[in-house]
Amino acid sequence: MNTRGTWQKELAVHFQDAGLRHIPVDFGYVILGALRPGKTNHVADEIVQAYQNHRINGITTQHVVAHSFGTLSTARALEVHPDMCLKRIIFFGSILPRDFPWSAIVNTGQVQTVLNETCPRDPWPKRAGFWIPRAGTSGCCSFNPNTNVVERSYGFTEHSGLATALHCDETWIPFLLSGKTPAERITARCSRRWRRCPAGRA
Repeated sequence: MNTRGTWQKELAVHFQDAGLRHIPVDFGYVILGALRPGKTNHVADEIVQAYQNHRINGITTQHVVAHSFGTLSTARALEVHPDMCLKRIIFFGSILPRDFPWSAIVNTGQVQTVLNETCPRDPWPKRAGFWIPRAGTSGCCSFNPNTNVVERSYGFTEHSGLATALHCDETWIPFLLSGKTPAERITARCSRRWRRCPAGRA
C-alpha cells in the first residue's frame, strides 16, 4: 500500500519468458485511502478491467498474483463479479480475514486453487483489521482449513520479502503452470531418481 508495486514491473519479464502474459495493476500509494471502503471497490474494478483485457485478447485461462491491499481487492472483485473466473491465485502478505469463504467461491467454479504464502513475523496483516474494512490476518496466520487453499509459511520474509525474481522463477511460475508447490515437485523429482537408480529397484 505504501509502494508503487514495483515488484510487478520487475518480474513482468519472468512471467512473459514463461509464456504468461502479464498485466500489472498499479493502484499507487493508498495508506490513507485504504481506510475508505470505496477504495477496495475501485481497485477491484481495475483488476476486473485487466481481466477483461485478457479476455479481449483471447486469453481465457487467467491467474492472479496479489500482495497486501491487492489481496483484499482481488477477493472483492470475485465477490462483486461472479462471472469472473480465475484458475490459480497466489497471495502473499494477504490482509484478507482468515474466514474468507474460499469453499463457496471454489464450489461455484470461480477459482480452482489458491496458494497463500504467509509469514508469522509479518506485522501488517495483524494491524490491517484495525484500520481497513473487512481486512484480517491471513497473511501471517493462514486461512481457516480449506482443501482448496495451499498454505506455505516462511519464517523471515515478513510482508514483501517474497517479491523476488528467484521466488517467482522457483515457486510462482511453476505453481501457475502446473498447480504444484516446490515440495510436490521435489518429491516427484526424487521419486523419479529413485526409480532410475538400480539400488532403488526391488
